[in-house]
Amino acid sequence: MLGDEVPEKVQLAAANYRQASAKHAKRRRTIVHQCRLDISGDSEADKQKRSEFLAKCQRVVVSERHEPYPPPQHWVVENAKVDHAWDTWCKKHTIRDARNETHWEKHRISKRKLNATAGADESVLFYDPNGKLIAFVIRDFCPNQEIVDTIAKDVQEGCLYKRSVRVSGIGCSLDDPGKIAHSGFTSGNRKDINGFGWARNLRYARHKNDPDFSNSLEHRESSSAAFFWNMARGSLPDEVIHAYTNYLQEHALPRMAPGKDDFAPRGEYTIRVPSDDPLVPEEISFEAVPRAPPSAMYTFNYARRIHRERCPQRWMFSWTLARPKGPSNDGNFFIPGYGIKIAASANSCVGWLPGEWHGTSLRDCDPNSIDKVALEVGLSFQISATLATRWRQYCESEFDPDILEKIREELSKEVEEELDEEGEDWSKDEGEVF
Repeated sequence: MLGDEVPEKVQLAAANYRQASAKHAKRRRTIVHQCRLDISGDSEADKQKRSEFLAKCQRVVVSERHEPYPPPQHWVVENAKVDHAWDTWCKKHTIRDARNETHWEKHRISKRKLNATAGADESVLFYDPNGKLIAFVIRDFCPNQEIVDTIAKDVQEGCLYKRSVRVSGIGCSLDDPGKIAHSGFTSGNRKDINGFGWARNLRYARHKNDPDFSNSLEHRESSSAAFFWNMARGSLPDEVIHAYTNYLQEHALPRMAPGKDDFAPRGEYTIRVPSDDPLVPEEISFEAVPRAPPSAMYTFNYARRIHRERCPQRWMFSWTLARPKGPSNDGNFFIPGYGIKIAASANSCVGWLPGEWHGTSLRDCDPNSIDKVALEVGLSFQISATLATRWRQYCESEFDPDILEKIREELSKEVEEELDEEGEDWSKDEGEVF
């Protein structure tokens, strides 16, 4: 028999390899189901699954206030300690952004004036009296904490490598405390009509001049965004995801993908999950799946006064990945038009209407030390109002008309996953060789 001729060590190694391969495939299947990566379409079955997931959220009806509270264009503080710590900064900090002509006042919050509060452990869908969704927060957004920790680490490191930016149309300012850094495609310098491209915001020459570093960073950034996007497609209310997909398709916008001239709506992404078996790789790949919207933001201890902004898609949402000190009376989110406070906590997804007043309270730290200690790390999708125009200009200058037509046709289509017959995995079998 052939088996008798195979050395025992080889047979044992082959058996271990098969066992590890099966274990790896099972981990991937588990993540697909746990993280709702197999729920993303508009079929009745997918809608029902999303509805069942969202059923865990409280439904809270809130009426619009006659006067927004906290007051617009104020920094929000929630206690005396934070009020004192930020007093000098609010009055005298150096203004670096030419769009800001003044120092904004701060306002000490009065809890009794708020209409509704989502506690740090409460998942809530906020509606107005007419049944319109106006905000939401979903706790324990990703059930796999190891994935959350890995993405949080990548985002935090990304903020160290990148410069903070001002972003026209979505209100980010260089004078905001903390860091907010672009990931993915941007419009570039507003004076450069050909500025479209991957964010050019690395701080150090050694990184800018190292193609291996740049390629690795772009792959990790696009992978984190793709995982977040696919999980959001299986979790968030339909009107939120449709706000993005409709805008992406209407303007045939590129999706976030590493590599030159790769803008396809589908592609591969990789997540890393620690493994206790040396034969089971940490990296888990998904192929031919929807890619993320073109632009994302990394945030580190970021806060902004009460403001509102122009936004090409109606909704925005963010994922608070880490908050090492836990929930507290600082760094919380406010929607003054309805008097809503959403307490910040780790692994929470928060959604809001950017055209409404909103902002984040100042943090319990020395303003001069806010970049030195991790208080909160987050990831969000934010598409600038100029990106569609810059993308069109880029395409017209880079591609022949016939190729451009094919690109636009592909990017304008609805993107769905390709699942196997039982919906258990993407395009690969359990016995996959890795």
